[in-house]
Amino acid sequence: MTRFSLIVLLGFFASFVACKKQPTEPGGTTGTTPASVGDSVPGFSSTYTYDKYQLDQNGDQVLGTKLSNYHGQVEVTDTTVFGRNHAYLVHFQGDSTFFVYESNGDVSVYFFKSGFHVNFSNGSFSDELVKGMQNNVYNQWIRFPIASSKVDTGIVIHNKQDTIEVTSLRKPIDVTATVGYFGDSTITVGTKSLVAKHCMIRMNGVLHSGSDRAKALHQFDFWFVPKIGYIAKQIARSFVPKYDLLVVPLDTTATMNVLTSYILH
Repeated sequence: MTRFSLIVLLGFFASFVACKKQPTEPGGTTGTTPASVGDSVPGFSSTYTYDKYQLDQNGDQVLGTKLSNYHGQVEVTDTTVFGRNHAYLVHFQGDSTFFVYESNGDVSVYFFKSGFHVNFSNGSFSDELVKGMQNNVYNQWIRFPIASSKVDTGIVIHNKQDTIEVTSLRKPIDVTATVGYFGDSTITVGTKSLVAKHCMIRMNGVLHSGSDRAKALHQFDFWFVPKIGYIAKQIARSFVPKYDLLVVPLDTTATMNVLTSYILH
């Protein structure tokens, strides 16, 4: 489904114009989250601007890879989608992500379309193993306990054998995925200090090809800021060893996006 088609489809659920409303500040009246969480439901056309980097295997920035002025935008608000009400959609580069606040202050996320499967190790192309795992794991609302738990790092959300396409062949892959919440930190954006909730999704896969096995790992860390309703920092890292039999290349890709400014409507 194209980005345009997605927006048209969601138009059946909500009117863009009617849904323009101010972000909910602490103590607001929406009843979606406790005031102590300080959540914000960003309005239509709210924007977020990032710098983007590639990282080496030690987590250090690779010189010469910084790209500036990457923009995300709220494209749908207060909609009903995938069985949930009052969701909002943020589109950022290749990502389309829905968010819903739970009544206790947790946040649930539906990664409708993820762009974090590009292998930069040798040029720039889609890592089929990582993309295949994402397509299966992300096909659900994923709840992150940013308010209901101090720290919870091993919540299993997916544990089964799936089928993915690798070099035009359908192959079984055992996938286990966990999510975690690792506590709070402060991230400075411009002159503002924002409380960020460190969340993580980790996927481990074992691809079956006859008697052979190929392992894959993908981890996505993000720092969600309830005050702005979106993410202040995100790091996506993949590790897929080279697997000649199915022409699977080595992937040690890691990218980082850091919020530099935002405008809430």
